[in-house]
Amino acid sequence: MNSVGNNFTTDLLLLRPPFINPKPKFMNPKFPNSITLTKPSNPRRITCCSTPNTSSSSSSTASVTEVDMVKNSQGIWSAKRKRVVVLWDLDNKPPHGPPYQAAMALKKVALTFGDIVEIFAYANRHAFIHLPHWVRQERNERRELDILERKGVSIPTDPYVCGVCGRKCRTNIDLRKHFKQLHERERQKKLSRMRSLKGKKRQKFKERFVSGNHKYEEAARSLIKPKVGYGLAAELRRAGVFVKEVEDKPQAADWAVKRQMQHSMNSGIDWLFLVSDDSDFSEMLKRAQGSSLGTVVIGDSHRALGPHADFWVPWNGVENGEIGRTLPVTSVNCTRMYTENANNTPSCYLFCSWLALQILYLLQLMHTLAGLVNFDPPGGLVVHLVVSLMRNMQVSYFKIGFRIPDKITRQTATRLTSEFAVH
Repeated sequence: MNSVGNNFTTDLLLLRPPFINPKPKFMNPKFPNSITLTKPSNPRRITCCSTPNTSSSSSSTASVTEVDMVKNSQGIWSAKRKRVVVLWDLDNKPPHGPPYQAAMALKKVALTFGDIVEIFAYANRHAFIHLPHWVRQERNERRELDILERKGVSIPTDPYVCGVCGRKCRTNIDLRKHFKQLHERERQKKLSRMRSLKGKKRQKFKERFVSGNHKYEEAARSLIKPKVGYGLAAELRRAGVFVKEVEDKPQAADWAVKRQMQHSMNSGIDWLFLVSDDSDFSEMLKRAQGSSLGTVVIGDSHRALGPHADFWVPWNGVENGEIGRTLPVTSVNCTRMYTENANNTPSCYLFCSWLALQILYLLQLMHTLAGLVNFDPPGGLVVHLVVSLMRNMQVSYFKIGFRIPDKITRQTATRLTSEFAVH
C-alpha cells in the first residue's frame, strides 16, 4: 500500500501545471471526447486620454476614449478592428454601371469603418435576367460600330489584340470569330477532360488548366455575351460578394435581408451597411440602434431610411468613387448626409452657384431683348449682387461645370462671368 502511495505521489510531482502548457488535454474515461483547455481570448481595454495643447492646463478639457486591444499570433497587442457586414438589396438598388466596379467601390467605403466580414446581395430571378438601359445602349453602340467596321466606313486606329494569344485582328468581328473558333473550343475540350477525371487528378487538372487561366477569363468577359442577362451575379462574385437568388415571391428579398440583419445583430457585428431605399427596413434599423450596432444606409433618397441610421451615404457618390477613404467616422448617433463631390465642395454651394448662373442667364436674355426694343432695364444692381454672392462663395465655375444643366455649359458660365464682371 505504501509503495502504491509513493508511486502515486511521484507521478503527481512529475505532472506539469496546466497553465504552463498553452493547450493541455485531460482524458477522462467517462467522456468519449477529450476536453481542451484554452487561454481566455477576451480583449484588453485601455483608456486613451487626449488633452488639447493650451497654455493653461487647468482650463483644458480632456477627451477619454476606450480602445479594445487584442493579441495577434506574434504576441503583439494592437487595437481591435471593427467588424463590418454589408447587405445589398439588388431588387431595390441595382448598380447603375458595371457591377464589379460598383462592388469594389462599396467595399472601399465599408473598409473605412473596419474589417469586412461578409458582403451579401439578395435578389430574385428577374434582377439577373433584366437588361438595364446602359447595357442595351452599350450593345447597340457596339453593334453599330461593328457594322461600320465591316463595311470599311470606320477604320480603327489600333488593331484589336487577342488577350490570350496576342493575335492582331482588323475588326472586332474578326477578333470574336478568332476567339470562338480557337480559344473557346479549346476551353470546352479542357472542361470535358476535367469532367472525365475524378478525385485528386480532377482537382489538379482544374487548378492548372481551368481555374488558373486568367487570360481567358479576362478576354471572354469582353468578347462573349452572356446567354441570359449581362453577368450580374458572376461579376459580383468576382468582387467577393455572396450572391443569393431568392424565390419569385413578393418581398422575398426583403425577408432574406431582415433575417441576415437579425443574424448580424446576434453575432456581435460592430457596423451594418444596408444598400437600399426600402422603407420596410426602418423597424430593423431602429432595433439595430437599440442593440448598440452602428448602421450605415447607402441609397438615393435620404427620407426613407436616413433618419433611422447613424450615417447616410449617397449611392451615386459611392459608385462614382467620390466617397473614399477620407470619409470621417464617429460613433455618435446622428444622421449625416455626405453629398460632397470629389473636390470637397458642399452641395449647398453647388446649388447656390447653379441658381446664380440661372439668374445670370435670365439677365443676359433680358439685356438682349432690351437691346432689340432700345430699352435698358434697371438690372445693374441685381447683377452686382449676384456677382458678389458668387465671389463670396469662392467656388470656381470650372469645378461646378458638371452640375450645370446642358443649356448652360462651362463656356457659357465663363462668358457670362466675363460679360458681367464690368458691372
